[in-house]
Amino acid sequence: MAGDIAGMVNNTFHDDATYYHNFHFFDSPPPYVLSGKENIIKAMSVIFERQGKMRVGEVLDWSESDNHIALQILVTSPNTGSWLITDFFGLRDGKVFEYFGYGRQLPLNLALP
Repeated sequence: MAGDIAGMVNNTFHDDATYYHNFHFFDSPPPYVLSGKENIIKAMSVIFERQGKMRVGEVLDWSESDNHIALQILVTSPNTGSWLITDFFGLRDGKVFEYFGYGRQLPLNLALP
């Protein structure tokens, strides 16, 4: 399913899911709040297109409960450099109903090897 944003969202998100993010690839300033699968797919498509083919590092931190998953990873983009990504997923019936995805652009010397 790599690269299939629509497939991933359609298979793992509730129809009424909400996506909160801070990726500054849009006309208005962050934070951004989007509801519904179609809007989430559009936003994620823009974000991944702007980043290009990313290299994803190992998971730095991970925490989970029955209804939540939180994680941090380092990502390197050929277009925008290195990022610390923090994701938090709220789950209902095994699918995402809330997704908080935040990225912090890092100095160049912190890039993945």
